[in-house]
Amino acid sequence: MKSYFRTVKFYGCCLVFSCAALFVLGFCASFFCPPFAYSAQVTLAWNANTEPTLAGYKIYYGQASRTYGDPVNVGNQTTYALTLPDLPDGGAYYFAATAYDTSGNESDFSEELVCYAISAEAGPNGTITPGGVFLTEKGSGQTFTITPAAGYHIADVLVNGSSVGPVSSYTFTDMQSNQSISASFLPDIVTYTITASAGANGAISPSGTVTVNHGESKTFTITPSA
Repeated sequence: MKSYFRTVKFYGCCLVFSCAALFVLGFCASFFCPPFAYSAQVTLAWNANTEPTLAGYKIYYGQASRTYGDPVNVGNQTTYALTLPDLPDGGAYYFAATAYDTSGNESDFSEELVCYAISAEAGPNGTITPGGVFLTEKGSGQTFTITPAAGYHIADVLVNGSSVGPVSSYTFTDMQSNQSISASFLPDIVTYTITASAGANGAISPSGTVTVNHGESKTFTITPSA
């Protein structure tokens, strides 16, 4: 094979919110494991090499730049679903691809895909969308929507452990490191009005318009005249 055997180039990076979701070509991941050790189902896509003696491609990945383990030989296709076992909590992954010909010659590595993790978690009585732990490409962004359940409101949203207030949406931009977002919720305060009045020859206390919160009690004292 000639020395100018071309390397392949990855498309961009995108998120898949569930295994059944549709996705554009690129890097996609969804997580589905207990804390501290995740398995990632990743779909990679890349531009085709046009050399006539092309035989296939190899995918390399690791947790440090240009430091990869054994490659995965994916054959002559330009998309591949890869399972990444035991991804550390909040860990990043680095991906690259090569092309090889019918004589076994292998190209240089492609441009590297650097991907960081976002952890998104909602407390009881509400949701954050998308939720879970996701890989997203360096320099990209991701918007999260926070929605309380009926009868509840957003109490607070924490981004990397710091409060950003009870916002209903938050966007990470220009990803350069691992990130986290979490939301908490509280029940709405529903108030009721009691109108208390007494007729002649007696009194009620308190009297007039009295406001009581949902779930609370209010005591009234009724006293006859002497």
